Amino acid sequence: MKLFSYVVGFRVLEADNNIFLLGFDVHKSIASSLEEAIVSGANHEVGIWNRYYSNEIWLENTDNEKFEVRYAYKNGGFLTCDVTPEKYNVNGCIVEYPVSGKEYRLTVGNREMACPTAPFILENVICVNNWPSRKEPAVITAYDYDLNELWRITGGRRYSFNAVRDSRYCHAYKFDESALFTHGRWVVRLDKYTGKEIWCFEPENAGRYTPYHLVKNDLILFMGLSTVYLLNPDNGDVINQIDFEKTHNYLAAEYDGEYIYIFLNDTPQILVYDKTGSTLINRIEIPEPYQFMALEVPHLVDGVLYASLNCATRTYNALMTVTKDELLGKAPLTIEYEKRPDTQVECVKNLDDSDHYVVTVNSDPGDRADWVFRYAGVAAMDVVAKYGSAPVPSPDLNQDFNGLIKIRIGGLPAEERTDDFLERLAFQVTKSAADQHHRAGIHKIRAECEWI
Repeated sequence: MKLFSYVVGFRVLEADNNIFLLGFDVHKSIASSLEEAIVSGANHEVGIWNRYYSNEIWLENTDNEKFEVRYAYKNGGFLTCDVTPEKYNVNGCIVEYPVSGKEYRLTVGNREMACPTAPFILENVICVNNWPSRKEPAVITAYDYDLNELWRITGGRRYSFNAVRDSRYCHAYKFDESALFTHGRWVVRLDKYTGKEIWCFEPENAGRYTPYHLVKNDLILFMGLSTVYLLNPDNGDVINQIDFEKTHNYLAAEYDGEYIYIFLNDTPQILVYDKTGSTLINRIEIPEPYQFMALEVPHLVDGVLYASLNCATRTYNALMTVTKDELLGKAPLTIEYEKRPDTQVECVKNLDDSDHYVVTVNSDPGDRADWVFRYAGVAAMDVVAKYGSAPVPSPDLNQDFNGLIKIRIGGLPAEERTDDFLERLAFQVTKSAADQHHRAGIHKIRAECEWI
């Protein structure tokens, strides 16, 4: 098990057997992915990019050319997006975000249509939902690629979804000539061309804000509040179920064709079952003080599990990687933390009797600038958590701390010493502290950066 620290909150995403980290503003968790982030990556590398926080940060070096993943859909499900994207293209269908007003514009060839919500774009079929208010029924309408209406259903809760705003809770998947929609409380499979309901699964033991149910070609894992249901995708029948003694919020799961991995957030653990859900093979405790990010689902790619963790006693997050052998108990589970550059912290008394802190980061020859950038931010946020007021009170709280952190960076070559580097680092620390509700005394955290 390896842990890599990040100041920026992020989502772990999987697309085309690649893992991406999508940075986001934790203050705007629902719409965050439309606000600031753009993802870059290639050849199973892990990277994070944000125009304010940092340039590409690569945990592995390869000779492959990096490329950008803009707005990507996989089986109709929201994956990644551009920085405040104005429009995106899926299967030749162009969706433009409303600059003013509330309608989205859909363009297919030389045909255009206004949509009340962002559409789900499947192969040969486009599905649009309209739920004007809670007092009115939801309406789902399907169109072909000539924008001719194929069918329309006026229904209850099971037909209400939103392809972007509600993207964490609702997804669409193509199965042969049918489409399968998932939401927190239900899974429904419809004939793609007629809208006829093939089957629907809507148990009482379901949570409204389950992030997403796992849908594979041979198995669906429906995440209830205290039960994980194993469903047959063909007919919706319950094959088996995994029951827990108590309710768990934000249950999540992964399935690789051999094993089922259940992730508990409130008592942070990974439970590994055989593919039938009948036998518990292994249980892994997540090291304190970390827990899984709510609404996020870890992903298993090429025998390595990638998960986004948050930390209750610090203002930063972590990327956790666990090998499949560790998950199955075939290899010893050891915790390995990424090394950090040499760092010193000094408390300085001001003329007005207040205190500020100086964080000095000395990199070694050959250290990557983006790696130094990341850990300079982490070191500054350590100061915030230790000496400033925080959600979890620190015994070292300094009531005289005025909120100023001066970050001094040395060791990088001249070509890496840019004003933009310092400006982005100062912004990262200031904004991350505000997003995590950390303060120093009555003052907001602010950062000043310089080269030494």
